[in-house]
Amino acid sequence: MNKIILALIMSVFSFAAIASDKPAPPLSIPAKQEVIDKQEFNFHLKVNDWKFSQRQTDGSVFFQVGHKFLDKGNIAVRYVNAESGNDERRVAYNYSVYKGHGFSVSTKWEYRDFSTSQDYWRGRVEFKYSNKVTKNTEFWVKISPRLNFKDSDNPTFSSRDQIGFYYKIVDNIKFGPFIDRTTKTEWTNHTATVIGTNFIMEL
Repeated sequence: MNKIILALIMSVFSFAAIASDKPAPPLSIPAKQEVIDKQEFNFHLKVNDWKFSQRQTDGSVFFQVGHKFLDKGNIAVRYVNAESGNDERRVAYNYSVYKGHGFSVSTKWEYRDFSTSQDYWRGRVEFKYSNKVTKNTEFWVKISPRLNFKDSDNPTFSSRDQIGFYYKIVDNIKFGPFIDRTTKTEWTNHTATVIGTNFIMEL
């Protein structure tokens, strides 16, 4: 198990190396990309092995249905009604590699089918740590590097890294805010900041 975790951690640095292995242009300084601020609201309902999710962000909304698959896995389908008109249909498979002592490691592969832009595969590794601060409050942080395979010969790097907390309202309901830092091409290229909330209910 330790070898698996080590290999996954090394893969994160491999992702960054693949994405950033580009010669710097001579005698030029690239312009800093404008950071876009967004808001995101998430609702999740868990019923036995089923999970239903809804997200609203900046005029777009998505609906997702997932179900437990192959022991530690989960398969899900998603539909995104995008404000831009470039709607998305997505199939994703998530597999839990390790979970213990507040740490978890998982992988996800997804196929993204768009209405007006190119379809492509995307893979990611997700590292998460959570810890109870009080009886009803939980702090968490998540790092999620991704590779986009629009061009199979030159996959591109991106990441959504988050920090937040949950407050348990009652035994089966928790709520909390988070902040998200999105990057593209390389980890230092900060492209968006998302302020959001999660509302989770289990039945």
